[in-house]
Amino acid sequence: MSQTGVHLPDQEELIWHNGGGAGDEKISSDQETERRQTRDDSLRTFLQHLRMTPETLLDLASEKESFGFACVCAFLITKLKIRVSFSTLDLSGLPDFSPTRVSVFLSSLPLSVEELVVGPQWARASSLPAFRHFLQRVSEARSQDKDKDKDEQGEGDSGFVRVKSFVFTAESIGPSGAPEILPLVLPGLQKLCLKGNSLAEEGGKALAAAVETGKADCLQSLDLQETGLQLKGLEGLKAVCTAINKKPLQVLETLCLSDNWLGDEGIGVLCDVLCVSHLPCVKELRLRECGIGDVGIERLAVVIKGGHVPCLEVLDLEENRFKGGGVRTLASSLRVERVPRLKKLNLVTFGLEPDAVSMGALLQALTSEGCPTLEDVQLSVGGGKAGDQRQDEEEGEKSKSGNEERVGEGGRKCQAEENLRMLGAGRVPVVRTISLRLEGAQLLPFFEEVVRAPADPPFVCADLSVEKPEIMGVEALTKAMQMRRFGYLRKLNWLLSPPQSEALLSAQTEFLSSFCITPQPLLIEMYLPECGLSEEDARLLGGFVRDGHLPALRLLDLEGNDEMGNEGARAIVRGLDECEVGLPPLEQLDLDSTDFGLFLSEIGALSKAGKLNHLSILSLSLSLLDEDGLFGLAEAVQVGALVSLSSLYLEDNPVGDSEGWRELFRAVGESEKGLPKLQFLGLRKTSAGEEAHVLATAIQRGKLPALRDLNMEDTGLKEEGVKAFADLLRTDALPAHQGSRLVLGAGPYPRLDDDDDEAEEEDTQTDFDQLMAAIVASEKGLPGLSSLDLSGGVLRVGGVWLAAGLMLGKLPSLSEIRFSNMQMGDSLLEALGEAVKKGVMDKVTKIKLMKNSDIGSRGVDSFLNAIAESRDGLPKLSELYLYNKAAGPCGLSVAAALGSGKLPCLKSFGVCFACCFDSAGMRAVGGVFKEGKCPPLLEILRFHYSRERADNASGPRPNFDPLLAELAEREGEIPGITEIDLSGGVIGKEGMCALAAILGRGNFPKLTRVCICSCHVENEALTAFADAFRSRENPNLTALVMNGNRFNKQGVAAFLNALPPQSLRGLSFLGLVGLSAQETDGNAASAELSALVQKAQSQGKLPLNCRVHY
Repeated sequence: MSQTGVHLPDQEELIWHNGGGAGDEKISSDQETERRQTRDDSLRTFLQHLRMTPETLLDLASEKESFGFACVCAFLITKLKIRVSFSTLDLSGLPDFSPTRVSVFLSSLPLSVEELVVGPQWARASSLPAFRHFLQRVSEARSQDKDKDKDEQGEGDSGFVRVKSFVFTAESIGPSGAPEILPLVLPGLQKLCLKGNSLAEEGGKALAAAVETGKADCLQSLDLQETGLQLKGLEGLKAVCTAINKKPLQVLETLCLSDNWLGDEGIGVLCDVLCVSHLPCVKELRLRECGIGDVGIERLAVVIKGGHVPCLEVLDLEENRFKGGGVRTLASSLRVERVPRLKKLNLVTFGLEPDAVSMGALLQALTSEGCPTLEDVQLSVGGGKAGDQRQDEEEGEKSKSGNEERVGEGGRKCQAEENLRMLGAGRVPVVRTISLRLEGAQLLPFFEEVVRAPADPPFVCADLSVEKPEIMGVEALTKAMQMRRFGYLRKLNWLLSPPQSEALLSAQTEFLSSFCITPQPLLIEMYLPECGLSEEDARLLGGFVRDGHLPALRLLDLEGNDEMGNEGARAIVRGLDECEVGLPPLEQLDLDSTDFGLFLSEIGALSKAGKLNHLSILSLSLSLLDEDGLFGLAEAVQVGALVSLSSLYLEDNPVGDSEGWRELFRAVGESEKGLPKLQFLGLRKTSAGEEAHVLATAIQRGKLPALRDLNMEDTGLKEEGVKAFADLLRTDALPAHQGSRLVLGAGPYPRLDDDDDEAEEEDTQTDFDQLMAAIVASEKGLPGLSSLDLSGGVLRVGGVWLAAGLMLGKLPSLSEIRFSNMQMGDSLLEALGEAVKKGVMDKVTKIKLMKNSDIGSRGVDSFLNAIAESRDGLPKLSELYLYNKAAGPCGLSVAAALGSGKLPCLKSFGVCFACCFDSAGMRAVGGVFKEGKCPPLLEILRFHYSRERADNASGPRPNFDPLLAELAEREGEIPGITEIDLSGGVIGKEGMCALAAILGRGNFPKLTRVCICSCHVENEALTAFADAFRSRENPNLTALVMNGNRFNKQGVAAFLNALPPQSLRGLSFLGLVGLSAQETDGNAASAELSALVQKAQSQGKLPLNCRVHY
């Protein structure tokens, strides 16, 4: 009986309806069963006709109109136990659902799926309860299935739980989500992929807890690539390894820890559990880019030597930092009795190829009888590194390698050459992938052997990086190509470095022509920057594309090859057009500093035709881009041909007017999909700023949802554009991705008629106060913004808004502040000082406030004293620049900040004030260094004033003699300082003597550059400087810049005469600009100076390679 008094018949009443007896009951039940069977059969037939696949199901679920139907289909597949092959179901591409939809969809999913791929939308806070419920459902069903006889389950029975693998795409779960998700995911699971998810310490401990409690006992594959296990002193890794030590993973076969900077210490932690008792079945160990050095590799080699990984088949150590000893120790461990199953070994490194002696030892091990049955070894080989004296002594005895003799001491180049010849001749057949990084004459021995060998080399893949090759080497490479013996290139990095000789350019053309004979089906990256490509070379490249000789190419870099001209660029574009399929795999096209901007319209048309439909990165900065090109690009955007574009750089292109930009931005806003993947948009030094309001409209419409880096520096941004962007910020419509950067500088853009002085002097400064106010007024602010640059506009009170935004939590991730030339006053620095005291600038790493002439000593003192007086200061600040301020004496506050210990990460510090340091301030700053209280990481110290401003300064210049005197009295080392710049002040005789003491006593062992331009240094002071070196030397100093001072050629002569030989033997640059201008006959003075320099070089007082500018 219902509460309303209306009787509702139950099932039993329906069965016994009309007073039927027992016989009627049986008939009714049979009829009901038959009816249900007919219904189920009809549904099965319907679903089978649908031919439901994972792709079909996901496509239905993606659309609002068909979402319900998708859920019904998924539910019926499970309910009716329909045989549908769902080996993998990738949910990461589905749109963000409401929590209700998430719950409905997950509740309907069949558990017969073998692998589930999930993205961030499934594990965020709003969806987490439903996702957790789904995981509990999987866990409960798996437990029930343990009690069933699996033989009774049909081959395609959807009721049987088959979820064996879980893949969480990058940034799906973080440290806080891991403790809730991992314990539910792991039980019974065979494969877990957490690649790109930041577990850090908390997540690592959650994984460790699951391992220790036996929840990971079934795990066969564990992918922890780029999960932050190295953070906080390797706490995450240590927790996981400790758990494995307590509860071994007996069936784990694949372990991936790549892209975690474990270092040698982390490898030591891993090696403690890398043994039969804890990880007995490990077959694949992947440790790419883990920061492993020689010590770590030696530790791993000890594990291998001990026979602790007998099942190991794959060892991947690509892109680590080992060089010498580690490689030799690893080579000695490669014995078949220790790793009998080892098949694949990857030792490719980046720019740190093993020295020649170590590489020789490895090659010898790989060709020995006791080597494991390796099938694929991947190596990096360089031609010039040969090891130190100790290695030479170890290899001092002559030994045989094939038919070539290898000598230790005195024969290091022979060893390097022998290694190349062994590999080129194919005498190490297990090396199947080779990464060659060769320079100069090193190209010849390898390819000479390739040509001479009786058979083709054993390689299946090769990366070739060539720098400054000699002609004979290029000819040998060309010959190998013509013989079709080098058709397996994967990456080509060709660096000729200008200027190039005509003969070398001719050899280059011959090399390129060999691609017509030997197509390169594997070539994915082709770097040809600034190598002087001619029009003929460009025609060859166009022909390769047209004839389909580069079918796999993903990256083409032709930057800086303006020699090919318009016709060369046209030939390459024509080749793309005439190719039947174009270059569909092409993802990155770098055409900076070429003439390709004239053909952007054609490139857009190729995209429309589907011949560049995977293009992701397009760079056309400084490329003669014209208005027609922008219109052509707009057409491609309008029809959705560039939806894969993630980066677009069109900088340094002074298009005549802004109509083309307006059309491009309008096309983005009005197209169906816009540019949905575009993250980086570079418009610097163009006229795009005049149409910024149109771009803002496109963003407002959601057509640039992935945008995270917008650079509109010097684009002539106007009030209308600033207002439009302020509206975006106020309404939270600007994408706020983590790590995003916003540059809205209002400086003038370069014009085609840049000789017009009036155009350059036009006042383009724009008021940005409303922009900063909008951030504070918005509901969310910009939570992901890491860098903000508004240089060139006007920010009178906006600085206060900036501080307010920081204190209100509207800019929680801000790390870089660049507000230069913005007419800001003291209020900005005073407000930032308050923010420092509140502790809300703890993530800021860079502050650059330059050319703000309205800031005085009050603001500077307030900000710097706030750092010194605050509890934590600026703990992550690495750069602080306060250039070109018209301030009074601020030396005491500078000293207070530098000596406070509140700038522990500061590396570069610069102030540039008129009269900013009185004598007391100078001594105070010097005292900070004298007493060893300066920031421990400080590298660059700049207290300079630009020469032009110094010459025009109305007040007295700062006298740096007291500062230098304090620095010279420092007794211990200040190891970090690499550069000191005191330009624009005054340095007398005492100061120059102190500077000589600083350079000669070794107190600053890493100091390589000293700049004292326009410091009124006279002849006497310069001579005293040289005299002070009579008993000292500084082999580390590479640059001494003394332009614009008061000494003349007689002073220079006295300086060079007094300078002891070899005292500045590392000097590569000496700046003496401005001397000849003091002489009546400038040409004669230059000749005399040149003679003085040559004499000093002949006497060993200046190095022969030292460049002297005067």
